[in-house]
Amino acid sequence: MFGSKDRNLRAPSPTESRLDTVIGPDSTFTGSLSGQGTVRVDGRFRGEMIASDCLILGKSGDVEADVEVREAVVAGRVTGKIYASDRVVLQSGSHLEGDVYTNSLVIEEGVFFNGRCVMNDQAEARPRVDSVGDSHGRDRQDIEMFGQKQSTGSLS
Repeated sequence: MFGSKDRNLRAPSPTESRLDTVIGPDSTFTGSLSGQGTVRVDGRFRGEMIASDCLILGKSGDVEADVEVREAVVAGRVTGKIYASDRVVLQSGSHLEGDVYTNSLVIEEGVFFNGRCVMNDQAEARPRVDSVGDSHGRDRQDIEMFGQKQSTGSLS
């Protein structure tokens, strides 16, 4: 009656999406998780996580892993790298120790973030690393991130 008939055409937010995998507050998962859809973690997760859609980390969630997703919404604690092709949201009270690779980063007031953020507007978020040495035997890593090369390491 009131408003647009197109209101149901918008994409759902991560909290409205279907939850495909849930790790509850009294659960611990150790290993590699790879799957389609959204993952919600309210317990402990250790290892590696690849999900096609979203990671929702609740306030009681504790993740020690490298995470590769389309979007991450973090209210708990993460130790590791987050690769998110769309965006990462760090909610107030969350704790992140690790690097973020994403196209968009939202940090609310009251977040602890110790790491670095690499941003670009292209779709690929996971870097490909090639180690190379210079003529003096010193190592350098060339990282291809979002289709652009970046160098890390010391050549001094």
